[in-house]
Amino acid sequence: MNILNLLINSDKKKVIRDLDKIIKDNNLDSVPYKEGYLNLRDKYNKSNNKDVRVLLTLVLFGFNQQIRFNSKGEFNTPPGKTQ
Repeated sequence: MNILNLLINSDKKKVIRDLDKIIKDNNLDSVPYKEGYLNLRDKYNKSNNKDVRVLLTLVLFGFNQQIRFNSKGEFNTPPGKTQ
């Protein structure tokens, strides 16, 4: 729901800028991006304040854009096919 709320209620240009920054800061704009993705996923899971923009980025770069959490509540989707 948080992702939908972000997309519905936020300035779209700002969301795109924020996602671009997350992508660049975590080297997701290069191939392969597996290491950057896994590092970002680990940072997200260890964070006490879960940033929905980071979650959206992980979903977009994750395998088949799936949203999957383990029993500990950690996001655990592997990197996507273009890794």
